[in-house]
Amino acid sequence: MRKQGTALVAAGATSGNVLVGDIIEFPERPSKIRIYATASAVGMVSSARAGSRTLMSESAVSQANRFPLDPDDRMIQDVAMPGQRLQLEFRNPTGGGLTYFYAVDSDPIA
Repeated sequence: MRKQGTALVAAGATSGNVLVGDIIEFPERPSKIRIYATASAVGMVSSARAGSRTLMSESAVSQANRFPLDPDDRMIQDVAMPGQRLQLEFRNPTGGGLTYFYAVDSDPIA
């Protein structure tokens, strides 16, 4: 299953969890998670969590200015257990608005 999206983050702002309300926010079975991200310009950073585990903390996002490609823009690959909340946030520490692009693949483990 894939979730993807894009939005603008104002200067100095944070996106909040972009997966809120999506079916992949809370996996029903153990799942392999792959997170991809790019941004419209240099400066955007991203963080990801699965439950209480930090998968990625304040990592720089590629400035490719397009939807992410696999494997070029893969930021993390991990496993999420049933009921663990997946969280993906973007923070823009720059002086101008930046657009982020993301994709999250969630595949149940047999």
